[in-house]
Amino acid sequence: MEKVLETITNVEREIQQQHVELEPSRQRALEKVRQEVREFSRTKQKELDVYQERLTQDALSRSHSQYQTINEGKQDAMNRLKKQATAHFDEVKNQLIKEILNHGNR
Repeated sequence: MEKVLETITNVEREIQQQHVELEPSRQRALEKVRQEVREFSRTKQKELDVYQERLTQDALSRSHSQYQTINEGKQDAMNRLKKQATAHFDEVKNQLIKEILNHGNR
């Protein structure tokens, strides 16, 4: 795209350096080509911008999803640890109660 614009610009420079007047119809044709190239370039740039935005949103979405998965994993681990700690505490508590009761019965 930029190469085409550059080529058109170079052709215009050569024309100006040689002091050649283009016929009005050729001048209009050259300007029309230049305009079409610019419009095509703008369209492609817009498409590229939309594509980049979509990629960015996809990456953010995946990142957020991974973050949620990690948080859910942490929460599950915390819940398991709480259950294990509670079970261990209850076991130790019951063992102490048994020892106190057995010691008191002697």
